[in-house]
Amino acid sequence: MNYPAINDAMRGKALLIQQPRAEYQSRHQDALAMLKNIAALSPDVTLQDATQGLCDSRFCYGAREDVPLYRDDNHLSEVGNKSLSGVFASM
Repeated sequence: MNYPAINDAMRGKALLIQQPRAEYQSRHQDALAMLKNIAALSPDVTLQDATQGLCDSRFCYGAREDVPLYRDDNHLSEVGNKSLSGVFASM
């Protein structure tokens, strides 16, 4: 596979990995629906919205300030996990 953003980053160019928010939400809609169903069955479960920590109004990001937020196409890196700390702080 060809990963242009990663190849560019290895050459010293800015690491720009982003996806339109609508595409991100579409990609994750099945998993989100499943989680909502589980949360509805368990009154002690609160579902948190990761888009609050990974997205702005237009894009969801795979990197910020040249640091990857994901370790692969579905799993957050340590930095990505820490970017969600504000989402969980309100719990």
